[in-house]
Amino acid sequence: MLLRRSGGRVRDVVGRPALLHRGRRAGVAWLLLGLLLGLPGCPDRRADPSGSVRRIVLVSLDTLRADHLGTYGYPRDTSPRLDALAEEGFVFERAVAPAPNTPPSQMSMMTSLYPGRHGFTGNGDRLAPGIETLAGRLSAAGLATGGFVDGGYLKAAFGFARGFDVYDDRGGGLAGLVPRALRWLDAQGDRPFFLFLHTYDIHAPYVAPEPFAGMFHEVPYEGDLVPTIERLDALFRAGAPLSEADRQHLVDSYDEGIRYADHQLGRFLDALAERGRLDDTLIVVTSDHGEEFGEHGSLVHWQLYYQPNLHVPLIVRPPGGVEGPVRIAEMAELIDVLPTLLEWAGAPALPVAQGRSLRPWMRGEGSGRDRSERAGTGEARASGTPAPDALERAAFAWWADPEQLPLRSIIVDGHQLIFDDYAPGKDELYDIEADPMAQRDLSGRRPALAARLRALGRQGMLASPPWRPAGEEGELKLDDATREELRALGYER
Repeated sequence: MLLRRSGGRVRDVVGRPALLHRGRRAGVAWLLLGLLLGLPGCPDRRADPSGSVRRIVLVSLDTLRADHLGTYGYPRDTSPRLDALAEEGFVFERAVAPAPNTPPSQMSMMTSLYPGRHGFTGNGDRLAPGIETLAGRLSAAGLATGGFVDGGYLKAAFGFARGFDVYDDRGGGLAGLVPRALRWLDAQGDRPFFLFLHTYDIHAPYVAPEPFAGMFHEVPYEGDLVPTIERLDALFRAGAPLSEADRQHLVDSYDEGIRYADHQLGRFLDALAERGRLDDTLIVVTSDHGEEFGEHGSLVHWQLYYQPNLHVPLIVRPPGGVEGPVRIAEMAELIDVLPTLLEWAGAPALPVAQGRSLRPWMRGEGSGRDRSERAGTGEARASGTPAPDALERAAFAWWADPEQLPLRSIIVDGHQLIFDDYAPGKDELYDIEADPMAQRDLSGRRPALAARLRALGRQGMLASPPWRPAGEEGELKLDDATREELRALGYER
C-alpha cells in the first residue's frame, strides 16, 4: 500500500494504521481523490521508471535505528540530507533487520539469506563457499562493482569482498571512504556500476567531530561516562542502572553521530550531482541494525530482538526521483534488497534468495501473496515443499547457532513474538504497531496467538537449514590489525 505523508494518520486497504509525518492533509485528500477518480493534474506518486537501472549506489549506515530520523518522525533535526533524499523517493516504514548485530545482518543483505541459512556469525568463521552475493550477480550482469567499507566485520577476509571488482576495506569513515569511492567512480566513465558504501560513523563510541559534537546536548553533560564500547559493555554486563543524565548523554551523542554521517552523505550526493550522476543513479540507504539506550535494560545492540535494534530505515530514490516521500506500509526485510536491485538492474534472479523484490510495491502492485515460501530455500521451492500461508507476511530474526544464542523473533501482521528455543513458557508477545518500543508483553493475555507464532517461527526456521555445518572450514585466522579493529567495535576481547 502506498501512502502520501500527512500530519495525521491514515489506514491502508487492510485497515492497519500507518504513521505518517509532517505534511499537508489537504494535499493527501487531493491525492487520494485524484487516484480514486482519475482527476487530471494529480501526479501519480507511484510512478516507477520503466526498464532497468544500470547505475546503483547502496549505502549502509551501520547502527542507525529508523526512529531517530526525521523522515521516520523523529523531532530532532538529525538527518536533513537523508530526509531531503526521502522527499524524492520511497520510504519503507516497516523495514526490519534479520539480526541485531553487524556480521549476520550485513551478510543477509548481501546474500538474501537469513542468518540461519548463510551461517555467518563472525565468531571465527566466514561466508561459506558457493554462496552467491549481490555484487557477484551484478558483476555477471555487466556492472562494475566497487565496495568501500569501514572495515571491522566487513573486512574482505570474512567473505564480503566476494563479487566485487574493487573492495576497499581500509576504513576511515565516510570522510575517508567517499573520496576513494569517487575516484573509482570517475574511472568507470560511462560503464554501468554498483557502488557499495558502508560506515561505522554512527557506531559507539558516539564521538562526532566539530561542529557536530555537542550540538544536541541541550543541557551540558557534567558526568564522567565516556561511551567507549568497553565501558558500555561493562555497564551492560554489570546490570548497572544508568542515571537519566548519563542516558541522555548517550542519546545526544548518538544523534550527533547521525547528523555527522548525514552531513557526509550529503557531500557524497552533492558530488554525484556535480558529476551528472545523481539523476541517472538508483540510490538505496539503509542500516544493518539499530541501537538500544536502556529501553529494555540494555545498551548498544547486545543481541536484543526488540524494535530499536531491528527496525531500520530503508529509503529508495529512483533515477530522477519521484514526488514524495511515497511511504510504503508493507513490511520489508534486508533480505529483500538483493532481489529488488537485481530486478531493477535487469539481472537474472537468484534462485535461492529468501527475499522478494520490493519493486512491485513501488509501482503500487504489491501483494502479500508474493511472500509465499519466503522462509524456505530455492531447493525447497523446487522440490515442492509447501509453506504455510501465514509465512507470507512473516519476518524472521535469529542467530545461526541456537546453542550460542537461542533467542528467535518472528513478526506477523504487526505482532512480534520473541522466544527462546530452550525455554518454553518465556515467550514475549508485542503489538509493535501500537507499542513499537515493546513495553507491554501480551503473551499472558493472548496465549493462543503466542503459541501460533512460536509454531510458525520454528517451522519457518526449520525450513531454512544451514548452508553448511558450522566450523566446516576450520577457524578463520585474523591478523592483528583486524583484531584491533574488531576490539574497537566491541567484538573482540
